[in-house]
Amino acid sequence: MTRIVRRAGALAWLALALLAPALAAELLATEEAEVRDRGRCELKVKAAWRHGDGERERGGDGKLTCGVGLDSQLFAALGRTVGGGRAENEVALGGRTRLAEPTPATALALGYEAGWVWPGRRGASPDEVHVAALLSHEIGRGWSVHGNLGRAWRRGDDDPATWGLAVKHAFDDRHIARLEAARDADGGRWVGASVRWIVDDGLALGAYLARQTHGERATLGVLGVGFSF
Repeated sequence: MTRIVRRAGALAWLALALLAPALAAELLATEEAEVRDRGRCELKVKAAWRHGDGERERGGDGKLTCGVGLDSQLFAALGRTVGGGRAENEVALGGRTRLAEPTPATALALGYEAGWVWPGRRGASPDEVHVAALLSHEIGRGWSVHGNLGRAWRRGDDDPATWGLAVKHAFDDRHIARLEAARDADGGRWVGASVRWIVDDGLALGAYLARQTHGERATLGVLGVGFSF
């Protein structure tokens, strides 16, 4: 999604996360379509490192997501990226709304996000807006697939399409792995993998590694922790 996920989650989007996006410490950009129940919240904190074309960047972000009812959840996030002789800060606001009543196997939702970057801001309008359709489907025996298709609107740039496709496997209630291919709002294409360890009912740890397959051939690493309450 916006650069808080694209750049501090691909330092995404891989939006990232981060849009991150939905269960504790989920670090891939391809979001899952599930919506949190009203009053259920999650705080995620991530640190990311990215290098490519001789440049290195590092960053981090914090994101609070809460279910608000009406089949929706909302989030607020704050991130910072440093590298290449510059530093950027960003605030992002957004959420997710269920588009149809979920079945035991399938969920469909709409994700949306707006981001503001500084220094260099001009006016109050967002620097980037991203909207995406989110689909999740349970295959069985711990396997599920997740797909996103969206579009980004950014100041002074074309309006690129974004997409993501992830395959997820839960080995048990505490250990989860995912593989993903995605196209971010910069037009970069990525392949990545993540692992997640649910320490207890309120705490999860995650790690993510991705490689850009087109463009600058960058490599991205992310470590994250999620607190659910």
